[in-house]
Amino acid sequence: MEIEQLQKRCLEQGVKYGLASYVDIHGASKGKFVPVDHFAQMFAGSELFTGAALDGVPQDISDDEVAAMPDPDSMQQCQWNPEVAWFASDLFLGGKPFEACSRNILKRNWPGPNRWASPSILASRPNSSCCANPTVVALFQ
Repeated sequence: MEIEQLQKRCLEQGVKYGLASYVDIHGASKGKFVPVDHFAQMFAGSELFTGAALDGVPQDISDDEVAAMPDPDSMQQCQWNPEVAWFASDLFLGGKPFEACSRNILKRNWPGPNRWASPSILASRPNSSCCANPTVVALFQ
């Protein structure tokens, strides 16, 4: 989906902020809020995290920051706050997928064709057909 179309859709639904979110190695969700009118920058990787300063992102103090690259297809409008749209994000370091990013790990090990999915996305769609796959269910038990 084009970023302009996504912005329009979000504004029509009353969304004011996007949350570029990732899951650290402990399973904790972390992220940054960005106004809808800054989506172009957010989807280009403007949201940076200093991994050495964050628990759950294995980096040394001398390492560059990791960039959250949101997946536009993962958008979920938050039910508890409809002004926020949540996006699953991949972490990148130096323009390449960050090895320790949970979504990147999942993509490298995903057993089926839906390699874009993440445990967070599957959890947000419990009636999804991919959750009926015994292999997928076993992965998250």
